[in-house]
Amino acid sequence: GFGIRDNHLDEDDPRYVHHQSFLNRYLRLVTIHPVHETSLVQIRATTTDKPLSQRIANAHAEGFIEFLGNERKSELDSHLATLRTHADELQSKLSQAEADVAKYAATNELLGPTDGTQGNLVLSQLTELNKLLSAAQAKRAESESKVEKLSEKKASKSSLLDDETVKDLRTKLK
Repeated sequence: GFGIRDNHLDEDDPRYVHHQSFLNRYLRLVTIHPVHETSLVQIRATTTDKPLSQRIANAHAEGFIEFLGNERKSELDSHLATLRTHADELQSKLSQAEADVAKYAATNELLGPTDGTQGNLVLSQLTELNKLLSAAQAKRAESESKVEKLSEKKASKSSLLDDETVKDLRTKLK
């Protein structure tokens, strides 16, 4: 190829060995300035050939964008590996905790028979309690709604009375 190995220039390839003075002249052609209060930069290449200047500036921009993309991908890959390791550790801890809870429940006879004939006594009791709680919450919401409606009716009658009372008082004062 072009003296490139693993996306890096082959430093031993004579086509890419340049004198420092050549590189310094080239770098003087290119200026890069940050755009105030943005994450953008302005890249300018100055040569006597305008299309060449555009190609040089665009090549620097594309190279920098590719570099940033590779850096971000590498960083994300590293974070992902860390998260996967952490997730595996948490999964292991969760499995151990579930086994410990099951062992404790069995040791302390917290769960009823689960052979299919009687079912799980504790689970059925919790299900029944949950149904009762839901029914009580529904009844409470219904009662609160009725109280609110009664309060609104009382307030509207009171405001009508107030309006009529105010009118009578105004009439008497005149």
